[in-house]
Amino acid sequence: MEYTLKTILVVIAAYIETTNYVNCGEQISGLNQNPDGSGTIKFTPPKLDDEEMNSPYMPDKLKCDGCTILAHMLNKRFDKAHKSRKTLKYLPETEVLDIFENVCSDEFKSCGVKEVNGRVRLTGPGLETENVPGVMQGGGLWPRRLQNMCNFIVDQMDEYEVYQLYLDKSIPFKDSLCAGTSPLNYCSKNKKNQKTEL
Repeated sequence: MEYTLKTILVVIAAYIETTNYVNCGEQISGLNQNPDGSGTIKFTPPKLDDEEMNSPYMPDKLKCDGCTILAHMLNKRFDKAHKSRKTLKYLPETEVLDIFENVCSDEFKSCGVKEVNGRVRLTGPGLETENVPGVMQGGGLWPRRLQNMCNFIVDQMDEYEVYQLYLDKSIPFKDSLCAGTSPLNYCSKNKKNQKTEL
């Protein structure tokens, strides 16, 4: 199997981070530790089902993770735009549209999937899975799925409506975009009202 430099670096970083997880008392599958503190660690690529391997759209069980990544990226871009325009209370609509265009056309190179606690999870900016040790599978359909999901958000909610959620600091932006009363409702515990993509 051929590995990219990024995959190798992720595995090395994961090995270094493993010490922190073991010291916290958590059990890591694939870790064989000897009494002298030395040992080996084994990482395997995530086991994907047919939908995760072939569907052009984000699988339902990963939509919360996908929405969280997109919320994180939008939040960072909105923050940066506000810092560069301190005299404005609100960004002009054209700038909000540009931010969405940039995020939705992102290549999502730092995003992929890995197995975390026996479950396939997305990993990328804004997710706790980003720093969990493991082999990340990136590329393939994952960047396109995140782009599709970003465009779906724009179809369901106007860009400026999403920006208004960002401006409301009473609820974290991720929660207001991905859960609760949002039309997306990807991260809600009660998903009966969740809209589905075609």
